[in-house]
Amino acid sequence: MQELAISYWRSARALRCERGDVTCAGTAPPQAELGEWELSVLMAQPDAYHWLLERFRGIKFLLRKIEQARNEVEVSSHVSSELRRWLSPEQNLDRIVYSGKKPLLAALEKEVEELTARKNQVEKDNAEWTNDRRDCSAIPSKEVLDRINAVRDSNVRHRYRVEANTRPSR
Repeated sequence: MQELAISYWRSARALRCERGDVTCAGTAPPQAELGEWELSVLMAQPDAYHWLLERFRGIKFLLRKIEQARNEVEVSSHVSSELRRWLSPEQNLDRIVYSGKKPLLAALEKEVEELTARKNQVEKDNAEWTNDRRDCSAIPSKEVLDRINAVRDSNVRHRYRVEANTRPSR
Protein backbone atom coordinates (compact mmCIF):
# COMPACT_ATOMS: atom_id res chain seq x y z
CA MET A 1 0.00 0.00 0.00
CA GLN A 2 2.80 2.40 0.81
CA GLU A 3 4.31 1.88 -2.66
CA LEU A 4 0.95 2.74 -4.23
CA ALA A 5 0.74 5.93 -2.22
CA ILE A 6 4.27 6.90 -3.24
CA SER A 7 3.47 6.18 -6.88
CA TYR A 8 0.35 8.37 -6.80
CA TRP A 9 2.29 11.09 -5.03
CA ARG A 10 5.04 11.00 -7.72
CA SER A 11 2.43 11.26 -10.48
CA ALA A 12 0.89 14.28 -8.75
CA ARG A 13 4.37 15.79 -8.41
CA ALA A 14 4.92 15.40 -12.17
CA LEU A 15 1.69 17.33 -12.79
CA ARG A 16 2.77 20.04 -10.34
CA CYS A 17 6.08 20.25 -12.21
CA GLU A 18 4.21 20.79 -15.47
CA ARG A 19 2.03 23.52 -13.94
CA GLY A 20 5.11 25.13 -12.41
CA ASP A 21 6.95 25.14 -15.71
CA VAL A 22 4.02 26.83 -17.45
CA THR A 23 3.64 29.40 -14.67
CA CYS A 24 7.34 30.23 -14.38
CA ALA A 25 7.77 30.54 -18.14
CA GLY A 26 5.58 33.64 -18.12
CA THR A 27 7.13 35.51 -15.25
CA ALA A 28 9.64 38.26 -15.79
CA PRO A 29 12.73 38.55 -13.63
CA PRO A 30 12.59 41.21 -10.93
CA GLN A 31 13.52 44.69 -12.08
CA ALA A 32 16.94 45.61 -10.71
CA GLU A 33 18.17 49.13 -10.13
CA LEU A 34 20.27 50.86 -12.77
CA GLY A 35 23.88 49.81 -12.40
CA GLU A 36 26.95 52.04 -12.32
CA TRP A 37 27.96 50.92 -15.80
CA GLU A 38 24.53 51.80 -17.22
CA LEU A 39 24.67 55.23 -15.58
CA SER A 40 28.13 55.93 -16.97
CA VAL A 41 26.89 55.05 -20.47
CA LEU A 42 23.79 57.23 -19.97
CA MET A 43 25.91 60.18 -18.89
CA ALA A 44 27.42 60.22 -22.39
CA GLN A 45 24.01 60.06 -24.13
CA PRO A 46 22.34 63.35 -25.08
CA ASP A 47 18.88 61.75 -25.00
CA ALA A 48 19.32 59.75 -21.78
CA TYR A 49 16.16 61.22 -20.26
CA HIS A 50 14.00 59.86 -23.08
CA TRP A 51 15.73 56.46 -22.95
CA LEU A 52 14.96 56.28 -19.22
CA LEU A 53 11.30 57.16 -19.85
CA GLU A 54 10.83 53.93 -21.80
CA ARG A 55 11.88 51.65 -18.94
CA PHE A 56 10.38 50.94 -15.55
CA ARG A 57 13.81 51.05 -13.91
CA GLY A 58 14.56 54.31 -15.68
CA ILE A 59 11.38 55.96 -14.43
CA LYS A 60 12.14 54.83 -10.87
CA PHE A 61 15.60 56.36 -11.24
CA LEU A 62 14.13 59.65 -12.50
CA LEU A 63 11.64 59.77 -9.62
CA ARG A 64 14.51 59.34 -7.14
CA LYS A 65 16.38 62.19 -8.83
CA ILE A 66 13.31 64.43 -8.53
CA GLU A 67 13.12 63.60 -4.82
CA GLN A 68 16.78 64.63 -4.46
CA ALA A 69 16.02 67.83 -6.38
CA ARG A 70 13.09 68.58 -4.05
CA ASN A 71 15.39 68.19 -1.07
CA GLU A 72 17.91 70.58 -2.63
CA VAL A 73 15.19 73.15 -3.32
CA GLU A 74 13.92 72.92 0.26
CA VAL A 75 17.42 73.52 1.60
CA SER A 76 18.91 75.98 -0.89
CA SER A 77 16.11 77.10 -3.25
CA HIS A 78 17.95 75.76 -6.31
CA VAL A 79 18.71 72.53 -8.18
CA SER A 80 22.28 71.52 -8.95
CA SER A 81 23.31 71.12 -12.57
CA GLU A 82 24.01 67.42 -11.91
CA LEU A 83 20.38 66.84 -10.90
CA ARG A 84 19.00 69.12 -13.62
CA ARG A 85 20.48 66.72 -16.15
CA TRP A 86 17.97 64.07 -15.03
CA LEU A 87 14.91 66.34 -15.04
CA SER A 88 12.53 66.77 -17.95
CA PRO A 89 13.94 69.00 -20.68
CA GLU A 90 10.37 70.11 -21.40
CA GLN A 91 10.05 71.71 -17.95
CA ASN A 92 12.49 74.56 -18.79
CA LEU A 93 13.92 74.40 -15.29
CA ASP A 94 16.72 76.77 -16.26
CA ARG A 95 14.09 79.50 -16.56
CA ILE A 96 12.12 78.42 -13.47
CA VAL A 97 15.24 78.14 -11.27
CA TYR A 98 15.37 81.94 -10.98
CA SER A 99 11.65 82.26 -10.18
CA GLY A 100 11.97 81.13 -6.57
CA LYS A 101 11.25 78.14 -4.40
CA LYS A 102 7.47 77.82 -4.98
CA PRO A 103 7.49 77.70 -8.79
CA LEU A 104 10.41 75.30 -8.71
CA LEU A 105 8.66 72.94 -6.29
CA ALA A 106 5.47 73.19 -8.39
CA ALA A 107 7.42 72.25 -11.53
CA LEU A 108 9.00 69.27 -9.74
CA GLU A 109 5.58 68.17 -8.46
CA LYS A 110 4.18 68.35 -11.99
CA GLU A 111 7.04 66.20 -13.22
CA VAL A 112 6.41 63.64 -10.45
CA GLU A 113 2.76 63.41 -11.55
CA GLU A 114 3.73 62.92 -15.20
CA LEU A 115 6.37 60.32 -14.38
CA THR A 116 4.03 58.46 -12.03
CA ALA A 117 1.41 58.27 -14.78
CA ARG A 118 4.09 57.07 -17.21
CA LYS A 119 5.33 54.49 -14.68
CA ASN A 120 1.79 53.15 -14.25
CA GLN A 121 1.42 52.83 -18.02
CA VAL A 122 4.77 51.03 -18.34
CA GLU A 123 3.75 48.67 -15.49
CA LYS A 124 0.47 47.95 -17.27
CA ASP A 125 2.26 47.31 -20.56
CA ASN A 126 4.74 45.00 -18.82
CA ALA A 127 1.91 43.07 -17.15
CA GLU A 128 0.16 42.63 -20.50
CA TRP A 129 3.40 41.44 -22.08
CA THR A 130 3.94 38.98 -19.24
CA ASN A 131 0.41 37.62 -19.62
CA ASP A 132 0.88 37.28 -23.38
CA ARG A 133 4.15 35.45 -22.80
CA ARG A 134 2.47 33.12 -20.29
CA ASP A 135 -0.27 32.39 -22.82
CA CYS A 136 2.38 31.50 -25.40
CA SER A 137 3.99 29.20 -22.85
CA ALA A 138 0.76 27.36 -22.05
CA ILE A 139 2.34 24.18 -23.36
CA PRO A 140 5.65 23.31 -21.70
CA SER A 141 8.76 22.72 -23.77
CA LYS A 142 9.35 19.31 -25.35
CA GLU A 143 12.15 18.55 -22.87
CA VAL A 144 9.92 19.27 -19.88
CA LEU A 145 7.02 17.28 -21.32
CA ASP A 146 9.31 14.34 -22.11
CA ARG A 147 10.67 14.37 -18.55
CA ILE A 148 7.18 14.62 -17.03
CA ASN A 149 5.83 11.84 -19.25
CA ALA A 150 8.78 9.59 -18.42
CA VAL A 151 8.17 10.05 -14.70
CA ARG A 152 4.43 9.54 -15.08
CA ASP A 153 4.84 6.43 -17.27
CA SER A 154 7.37 4.94 -14.88
CA ASN A 155 5.02 5.55 -11.95
CA VAL A 156 2.06 4.02 -13.76
CA ARG A 157 4.05 0.87 -14.66
CA HIS A 158 5.29 0.63 -11.08
CA ARG A 159 1.75 1.08 -9.76
CA TYR A 160 0.40 -1.70 -12.02
CA ARG A 161 3.14 -4.07 -10.81
CA VAL A 162 2.44 -3.24 -7.17
CA GLU A 163 -1.33 -3.64 -7.66
CA ALA A 164 -0.80 -6.97 -9.43
CA ASN A 165 1.36 -8.23 -6.56
CA THR A 166 -1.06 -7.10 -3.87
CA ARG A 167 -4.19 -8.70 -5.35
CA PRO A 168 -5.31 -11.78 -3.48
CA SER A 169 -4.75 -14.97 -5.43
CA ARG A 170 -7.78 -17.11 -6.21
